[in-house]
Amino acid sequence: MRFRLATSLALLAACGARSDERSYSLEELPVREWTLGLPVSGNGRLVVTSSLVAPSDWSVVKGHATFTCDGCTLGDDTTQMQLPLPPNTWIGNAIDFGHLTLDTVGARADFGDGRMHFESYWRSPELELDARVDGELHETAGETQVVGCVRFRPTEALERRDPKLYAIATTTGAPRDEAGWFFIQLEGSLRDLRRLGTRCQI
Repeated sequence: MRFRLATSLALLAACGARSDERSYSLEELPVREWTLGLPVSGNGRLVVTSSLVAPSDWSVVKGHATFTCDGCTLGDDTTQMQLPLPPNTWIGNAIDFGHLTLDTVGARADFGDGRMHFESYWRSPELELDARVDGELHETAGETQVVGCVRFRPTEALERRDPKLYAIATTTGAPRDEAGWFFIQLEGSLRDLRRLGTRCQI
């Protein structure tokens, strides 16, 4: 349940635009690249400024991209989540996910002066998630060096409805604070992003 930042930047580079701002519906986006293979349904939209369209050098770009999705559902009770594990891992990389309905999903990435800043939030009665990532831009998106934090909190409502999905969310190895938030620290390049089970700041 993490946004795939490297593929998000690659999408921005691949999108064409003829005006200062271009809008894409959820159906036009490769969302399964962001959601570990899970489908997403709902009223989602990505808006991108033209300065981020196929830049030859990401280190000098300026602009922003926003994504919103209201009443969106992640998963369809059939498709399995594909975990990014090495080949032949004994536990396998496909797990049953079920579905998760989110009242609101929002994300924004800003680029300028050789830096990028990304924030995202998910809200529903069953799960809350916040993410913040700061990075130093390089010529290619994959070289961008980032440091960030993701925190998420599955609720008792999720445990009652889908104990298996609740167990998945609470057994990631991430540390948990007294308020029930789990933390994952992000660091490294977008091409080789490390996810650490460490308390971090949003």
